[in-house]
Amino acid sequence: LTNSMPPQELATLAWALARLAVVPAPALLRRLVSNVLVQLGRFSPQDLLMTLSALPALHQTPGLVAPYSTVHKLAAAVGRVLPVASAHEAAALLAALGGVRWRAPSAWLQAYWAAVAPKVQDMGWQQLAMTGWALGQLSPTAFATESLARRQVESDPAVREEWDAGRQAG
Repeated sequence: LTNSMPPQELATLAWALARLAVVPAPALLRRLVSNVLVQLGRFSPQDLLMTLSALPALHQTPGLVAPYSTVHKLAAAVGRVLPVASAHEAAALLAALGGVRWRAPSAWLQAYWAAVAPKVQDMGWQQLAMTGWALGQLSPTAFATESLARRQVESDPAVREEWDAGRQAG
């Protein structure tokens, strides 16, 4: 069944199973994940979001969300779709990765931030809060603090002036 499903249907199946609290038999789950990984290059931001959101509910081992290699491949796909993701999707994808307890390498976070920075002005307070929460889950505090501070310095002339004055004095 899952062998012939397009990406949207695979994502919908994973999301529906998770939403209904149905943990598939291990063989079916392996087949579903295998087919997701085979078609990952064709997944849209929404397909990835639904799939990542389903992982915690579909895995049977308490404390283990999914094999790290699977989550790592999904995270790479998130990086691929960020240029076409909306501000909301970008925030939700980061939060979904935080929800599966993935620890993002700093290079991945820097690439994420570079792709998402132009979208920040389109984020509402909910997406900004979600992004902040997810950065806290995924990254060392220093990186998140530095990135958010840099974004504030770049976007607010008064903060930029104060920042420059502090750097010259120091």
